Amino acid sequence: YWDTDRDYKQPDSAQLRKNASLTEKKEKQKGRKLEPVIIEGRKIVTTWWGQAWCDNLEKYADYESRLERGTRYVRTGAVVDLKIQKGRVQARVQGRRKAPYKVEIRISPLSEERCQAAIEKCANKIENLDRLMKGDFPEELKELFTGESGLFPRPQEISFQCSCPDW
Repeated sequence: YWDTDRDYKQPDSAQLRKNASLTEKKEKQKGRKLEPVIIEGRKIVTTWWGQAWCDNLEKYADYESRLERGTRYVRTGAVVDLKIQKGRVQARVQGRRKAPYKVEIRISPLSEERCQAAIEKCANKIENLDRLMKGDFPEELKELFTGESGLFPRPQEISFQCSCPDW
């Protein structure tokens, strides 16, 4: 792993697709149902909410190279399984190895203070709830999520674990 004499390079898109396809077939034979990420069109995200999450993560310099690699993996269909649960995201990502890497992202719950501040900012705005239900994110509430004291997690509120060789 730490042998610097060997040149390590990321697998190309064709290899990622091939490996992902083999994993899918193998899991199907075992009777397991995967929930892959499937991108339709050119954009990975199509909603304000999804774009805001991406923008929030891109602010963290530590993740810069990983986000670029992750985007490539998503576009090639290498995220073969994704499960989103309360405070946790679990994924299986197909890389160069036969078995997909297991990835887990944990997000700390919001503090009571931040929750109360959000509730106060939203108070008496029932029309916003109606717009949210229709998939329209009100302009006046965007700062609530994306601002300095917004609701998106800060770097210290996110932890990662991965079986991949990248630390």
